[in-house]
Amino acid sequence: MSIVLFDKDGVIVDSEPTYLKRNKAFLNHLGVEVSDDDLKCLAGSNPRRDLAFYRKWIGDKFDKDHFQKERKAFFDKCKIDFLSLKMPDLDITLQSLRNMGHHMSLVSSSGKEMINRIVNLFGISQYFDYLISGDDFKEAKPNPEIYLYAMSKYKDINEKIYVIEDSTLGIEAAKGAGLTVIAKKDDRFNYDQSKADYLINDLVEILDIVK
Repeated sequence: MSIVLFDKDGVIVDSEPTYLKRNKAFLNHLGVEVSDDDLKCLAGSNPRRDLAFYRKWIGDKFDKDHFQKERKAFFDKCKIDFLSLKMPDLDITLQSLRNMGHHMSLVSSSGKEMINRIVNLFGISQYFDYLISGDDFKEAKPNPEIYLYAMSKYKDINEKIYVIEDSTLGIEAAKGAGLTVIAKKDDRFNYDQSKADYLINDLVEILDIVK
């Protein structure tokens, strides 16, 4: 029996390409042109880190409070069909891990509201012991704090912990916590996945690693 900690974006849901398109549309709405390659720095990032990039692109006119209010209003109008972005083999992987007796939690830099929305929409809440959100931590990934906290939730269970990640920041956070990382391969966003202990193409491959 092992403990498996899942990231959300890029692992549970293939959301990053859609997020980048939405960010590009918002920047265009503001009259700011950013190349697709430059936008890739937002993939696998987090809201607090994203602000630094927006500030650089927008320049002296950037006002944090006004920006966040306008971005929220714009994003609220951009409806995303998350069900269509659900990762293939997610259900069978989670069910198989549960049948094998493994413990699982979701550990994401995303806000609690979005985590709950995805988990409920996908009907997978029953598989996770804990839903851990970046909202509860001062610093986001690559700071290992969120994974150290997740480890503390299982301090009474003496089992190996695996982390399922994809992004550079997520992998660095998990490795910083001393954990074994299984990275979902993704060559679309210039991620550095070299520090991962395992690379997989499909989620079902996790079953052969943690058994």
